[in-house]
Amino acid sequence: MYYTVSDNITPIGVMISEWVDQVNYTAQKAWKALHFLMHVLRKGHRNTKSLAYITLVHPILEYGSASWDPCRG
Repeated sequence: MYYTVSDNITPIGVMISEWVDQVNYTAQKAWKALHFLMHVLRKGHRNTKSLAYITLVHPILEYGSASWDPCRG
């Protein structure tokens, strides 16, 4: 039986091997969530849009940031 080693190990959803890959993945995921919100809340109230961003997009951007810079986390 042969085992292969993945280039990007993601035990908890954070890519450990390459920081650039993690940034690109996170930015793409956040952009998809933001695009969805912009489409759904096109005519929504400003406070609703702000709350939706804080609830759905901001955590995507913040998740795992402490693993890359634990001194600032």
